[in-house]
Amino acid sequence: MNLLIAEDRPANQAALRFLMDDWQYMADIVPSGRAVLEHLEKKRYDLCMLDVQMPEINGYQAAEYIRKHYQYLPLLMVTAQSWAEVPKDVREQIDDFLEKPFDINQLHAKITDLTVKTNVIIRSGTTFQVLKEMPMNQEEAKELRELDKKGLSKVTFSGCMNPVTMVVHKNVPQKISRDFIGKDMELTSFLDRSEDQPAECYLFRKNYMLNTRHLPPEKYNELLIVEDKELEGMEKFTVRKEGKGEE
Repeated sequence: MNLLIAEDRPANQAALRFLMDDWQYMADIVPSGRAVLEHLEKKRYDLCMLDVQMPEINGYQAAEYIRKHYQYLPLLMVTAQSWAEVPKDVREQIDDFLEKPFDINQLHAKITDLTVKTNVIIRSGTTFQVLKEMPMNQEEAKELRELDKKGLSKVTFSGCMNPVTMVVHKNVPQKISRDFIGKDMELTSFLDRSEDQPAECYLFRKNYMLNTRHLPPEKYNELLIVEDKELEGMEKFTVRKEGKGEE
């Protein structure tokens, strides 16, 4: 996790640094809106926390500039002002709001909620990678957050003849890594939980072919129960290189 935090008071900067280190987040903490924009020119971040009252460029101005000039970036406004005091046009620019003073658990929950990403599975030869990609816009980010609350995620299979995107259990990417790398299997299966076309899917390792078959509702619901049980609490399996992984 790589965060950009705008806070002009030294005491607050020190407190935030302690929290970020404790939560094991990488974070650049800067004192002004201008410094935020300067950092964004050099580096990509998973989230930007903006105070409102800052020298040179305030949080409102920084939020407006970011939305106009940068690829989508989650914006969390943290300020002593109330939500009612935030101008309507600014509310449309930011993703969430936290009023000072705040509970640190609230802050952690909002960061977790705002940094949900889509999964991309890529195959090159016999090597598989599970990557995380930033949402394209605020609408997709909202969709991903709603899915995450239900224990679901979006996954795109890149490298097939035609890239396919579907909704799956949040641990399906780890299941694919475990089956193909950890267990050295040739085939893995999982359920597409998209509302329009729920189906059982088969992914073949050799030719990276993705087949789907639609089932009667009662059979599909039986498989949902089985998959939920299988994937519950699965530890993350990260592909390091061809033929090897880490659990």
